Amino acid sequence: MTENKPTQDQARIASALTRYRFLAWTTGIWLLVLTTEVIAKYGFGVDNFGWVGIVHGWVYLVFLVVTADLAVKVRWPAVKTILTLLSGTIPFLSFFVEHIRTAEVKKRFLS
Repeated sequence: MTENKPTQDQARIASALTRYRFLAWTTGIWLLVLTTEVIAKYGFGVDNFGWVGIVHGWVYLVFLVVTADLAVKVRWPAVKTILTLLSGTIPFLSFFVEHIRTAEVKKRFLS
């Protein structure tokens, strides 16, 4: 019986998908921390966490690059790519979109 080895494209897609998943979750977590910081600042006058926005911004920038890389590898249409990129700007959305996109990519390319 021969062993089914993944093709080079499958390996690249799997690697890009792993990076995307990690950054989608990291971006989502930092966005929740940023949301908490904004509530603390404007709701309770606590202004000690100005650095949270900077961290989220940098993490989101890396998320954009990693997501664009995956989108190119799996040839997502422009609208799907843009909506996926925007998922890092709305609290909790990145978690849901990551789940949906991961299932799509696994079903189409990695099964």
